[in-house]
Amino acid sequence: MKGVIFTELLDMVSQQIGQSDVEEVLNSLELQSKGAYTAVGQYNYGEFFAILGEFSDRLSITFEEMLNRFSSHLFSYFSKTYPRFFEGVDLFQFLQNIDDYIHPEVRKLYPDAELPSFSSKLEGDFLRLKYRSSRGLGLFAKGLILAAIEHFNEPVALEVKTDDNDQNSVEFQLIKTQA
Repeated sequence: MKGVIFTELLDMVSQQIGQSDVEEVLNSLELQSKGAYTAVGQYNYGEFFAILGEFSDRLSITFEEMLNRFSSHLFSYFSKTYPRFFEGVDLFQFLQNIDDYIHPEVRKLYPDAELPSFSSKLEGDFLRLKYRSSRGLGLFAKGLILAAIEHFNEPVALEVKTDDNDQNSVEFQLIKTQA
């Protein structure tokens, strides 16, 4: 997992609980990286879950709520850092662009990035978005999609379909609704 994910997580949490508490949490975990991250580094995604779990405990919120807060923070970071991905498109266009436009640009910056894949099918006001990743980060993808819905401020209902036999695949169904 790219280091920018870690650095942004630590930045977000340090704003909430302070840098010394962040250091305390990192020191309490047995991390291969020793809790030292750079934005361009590559790190084990298991560390991400361990850190996120510790911070959710520290903040007395569920893991999923912590993940959603971070997803919102990270999406905001991406929209400010890479505004061209967000300009001139609506929510459905943005989501359909992930594999064909955004991920190729990410690979230019981070050739070693292990990215999930997204395939989509649009039928009027209904978008089916299929997510696949060998790392099983479907909850993280869901959080980023929820942040995208909020960012684009479009009335959309989201339904998540998972396959108990395949934790690496999630289907997101988005339906435009009336405001």
